[in-house]
Amino acid sequence: MVTRYNEADYDVMYYKYRDSLLIEKRSETYRDNKFDPATSIAHFFELDTTENLIITEKIFSYDKEFLDQYVYNYDDKGDLTKMVRTNNEGTDETLVEYKKYKGEYTITYLLNDVPLKSIRTSFQTKNGDKQKIVLTKEYLKGEANKAYEEVFDTDGKLLAQQEFEFDAQSKKFVPTVRTTFDYDKNGMLIEEIQRGENILDKKEYLYQYDKGEGGNWVKQIVTPENSYTTRKITYYGQKELN
Repeated sequence: MVTRYNEADYDVMYYKYRDSLLIEKRSETYRDNKFDPATSIAHFFELDTTENLIITEKIFSYDKEFLDQYVYNYDDKGDLTKMVRTNNEGTDETLVEYKKYKGEYTITYLLNDVPLKSIRTSFQTKNGDKQKIVLTKEYLKGEANKAYEEVFDTDGKLLAQQEFEFDAQSKKFVPTVRTTFDYDKNGMLIEEIQRGENILDKKEYLYQYDKGEGGNWVKQIVTPENSYTTRKITYYGQKELN
């Protein structure tokens, strides 16, 4: 995938799979049409399925400098339970807790036993349509810091996002910026509007398709900044059976 900021500056993402599992991801940076190894990184993944799944992710710069290692541990249900990060600064352990209560599902992340983030998922029915609501709270040194609430439709499209900042005096989350999203009949994002106390920002998304409107998009243009993302798609025909 290529993300272009102008004709000379762009980023390229490469993904490599084996048996449908991601084993390598590369992020390459190009500025002034020149490859920049200092800001380009590669992720390598190793899988251990001896018992419960363990995935090890190692991250290197293109200068072959080790940056990070993550070890992800999963339970017998396939849920992430622990993540251990190791780099030149030391080792951090993140534990993941799961809780269900009155139709709500909460996942809490604790970094070295200190709350880091919680994600609560619930559902509501609006105008006859079922919507999923995801409330994410983030903590700083164990104290509430900021949050955002996302609303998704039945197809998983993001309809709205409300941001919050934690007010230390009232000890409550206060709403700040709200972003709404609009889609065309094909489910493609066409408009994004951001509103806040001193903010009003509108983006529009335009697409070019490889086979008319019935095909896949190959270029996405975002206005008014006129940034764009391009995709190259290769189609493979089914072999005829003898």
